[in-house]
Amino acid sequence: MLDMNPQETYTAPEEVNTPSRPIDENALLQRHQVMVKRVVNQLRVHATSHC
Repeated sequence: MLDMNPQETYTAPEEVNTPSRPIDENALLQRHQVMVKRVVNQLRVHATSHC
C-alpha cells in the first residue's frame, strides 16, 4: 500500500529552496554540462565494455 509520489518525495537542491539568493544561470549551466559529460563518459565506457 505504497502510494508515494516520486515528485513529492524528491528533495530539490538548496538553490531551488532558497529564492532569496539569485540563481547564477552560468553556474547552473556549467554544472549541467559537467553532469552531461559525466553521463556520456559512463555510457561510452559501458558501451565499449560490451563490444
